[in-house]
Amino acid sequence: MTSKAGRKSVELVAADSNVILSALVGKAALKVFTRSSLEVVTTESVLEEVREFIPNMAELHDLAPQVLEGQLRLLAIREYSTELPRTVPNRS
Repeated sequence: MTSKAGRKSVELVAADSNVILSALVGKAALKVFTRSSLEVVTTESVLEEVREFIPNMAELHDLAPQVLEGQLRLLAIREYSTELPRTVPNRS
């Protein structure tokens, strides 16, 4: 995927809690995880926030929290314990 003609291709995207929660309930954000070659990265603190809001999202969408927790485990997310790196790590 490229951002603009003649520019470097986009290889990864940093996801905040809103993007991840949206993906968990099957909204359009899920396409980033399932229909693209982008690598999704986030921080440990963002994932903690996601886990904190899973019960709310489950209630809002009439789902069991365990279903959303399972969805979270299935999403391909590279987790960083602190700040995200400024450079793209090599995938190899």
